[in-house]
Amino acid sequence: MVRQVLTLLLAAAPIVCASQFTLVEFFPTGLDGTVPDAPPVYGSVTGPTVATWTGSTVATDGSYTQTYSGSGEASITTLRASASQTVTCNISSCGSYALPSSSSLGGADYQPGLSTLVWWNDIMTVNAGPGLASLKFVFEVTGTFSGSGSGNALNTSAVLVAEACPVVDFACTGTNPPRNITQVPITANGPITVNLVPWILNQPFDYEFILAANAAVIPNMIGAQGYINGVSTATTNFSDTAQLVAIYPVDSRGNLVPGTTITSASGFALPVVTSLTTPEPSTLLVSMGGLLLVLWRRRAGLSC
Repeated sequence: MVRQVLTLLLAAAPIVCASQFTLVEFFPTGLDGTVPDAPPVYGSVTGPTVATWTGSTVATDGSYTQTYSGSGEASITTLRASASQTVTCNISSCGSYALPSSSSLGGADYQPGLSTLVWWNDIMTVNAGPGLASLKFVFEVTGTFSGSGSGNALNTSAVLVAEACPVVDFACTGTNPPRNITQVPITANGPITVNLVPWILNQPFDYEFILAANAAVIPNMIGAQGYINGVSTATTNFSDTAQLVAIYPVDSRGNLVPGTTITSASGFALPVVTSLTTPEPSTLLVSMGGLLLVLWRRRAGLSC
């Protein structure tokens, strides 16, 4: 899943505006390995930016039907994503029928399914206290993985990616960008920590967080060819949610570094912990509720 997310990020649509935005993207893979057009949806960095995507494909010989759907919502500090996939065998048995192949992908080389990616991207300035090594972002994550099928493996997975790069690189999606990347697979609900290494101190740099939810059916194999039995479903649902609740400036040993301040070009006040007396993440989550409600009501227009 990590390799797949990196591939999707590098293949993402080029950014043509300033490096402050929210973004929702969908990457479906059909039964023949093709990727139907799913245009990206941009919004302001405070968001929320909301989008959905649904579709279906039918195998060329009529043996399979695929349906998929996804939803995404992105705003600064809050990311929500879901992906769902169903492949149905339309005949008495698909065990002897191979998945259709394309010019670039055979039935054994791809997974029919959907990936949903939601982003926020802003410009950050870190004025560091002595000994700062990284920023420890703590997210509260709530979601589910589910699936069913006869004799098929499922790919239900989610990952949270943090990136930092020079402002001139915009969304950190150049073909060979110098950037700091951290990726954390999401395997359970609760707090997760993502370390972001500042690109440069005391000067602005681009940073972004991406939540990726993936749902796909992994074919069975006959020799080198894949097939899918019966009805197989896969769902990854993190529509409630991955929410940033605290940022801890820490040294190389993980100790809090007092005196560190962080500002965002968007003007959003990030929840930076400046002392050990700062409320724990669960308390911060409650105190941020009113501010997040204000951002929800703003629903600013597109920035691109």
